[in-house]
Amino acid sequence: MMTAAWLLAILVQLVLITCPAKALINWTNKDGSAGFFDWYNGGSDKGLFGNPTLVGGNTFLFIPSNFRAQSANGVPAIKTDRLEFGLLAHQGYTITGIQITEYGDYGILTSGKVSVSGTMYVTNLDAFMVRSNSFVSTPASPISSGQGSWTASLGVNDIDWTNLKIVLNNNLMAISSIGSTSFIEKKIVGGAVAIELFGQGSEIPEPATICLLGLGALSLIRRNNKK
Repeated sequence: MMTAAWLLAILVQLVLITCPAKALINWTNKDGSAGFFDWYNGGSDKGLFGNPTLVGGNTFLFIPSNFRAQSANGVPAIKTDRLEFGLLAHQGYTITGIQITEYGDYGILTSGKVSVSGTMYVTNLDAFMVRSNSFVSTPASPISSGQGSWTASLGVNDIDWTNLKIVLNNNLMAISSIGSTSFIEKKIVGGAVAIELFGQGSEIPEPATICLLGLGALSLIRRNNKK
């Protein structure tokens, strides 16, 4: 029964991923400028990522709202959203990589499974080239017991592009057996942009650094909410 439910959840996920994209729910700061690049037309299909904050001059930090899949009594649950935005390097600079890191928590009561998955597509709008990569999570998905926190990361590196579009398909899945519950929730998403100046080398924050930035921001938000 568990196997059948899990297969059903995967099939539903595939249908969601392949459905035509809806009109974007734009960020309140959908267009803007950082020190070395501009971003434009930022948004997502369902608005679950929220609006980003620019941290450290090259990292977009999201604190998602209600990006949570929760299953009870054997009914599988899927939460999915598609993030999209463009990047344009300032004159004299080039974009050499994109790194996405996510953080969240999960819980499984009695028996069930939870999973995080997603794929990023980076398109060179000048040459119409596409690079992609998929999330690797810790603990590895699917998770089948216990409770705790998870991280997931992916990157597209070794590019040399100045005008590009980023699309991130992001999915959370949860299933449970009869009489049990399970959930998985996304709390932080960090997207770092690596920039190079005239071939002088580039720097991109490590995934742990992005998570620490996110945890600090989340703690600050919680303190403000309590006040």
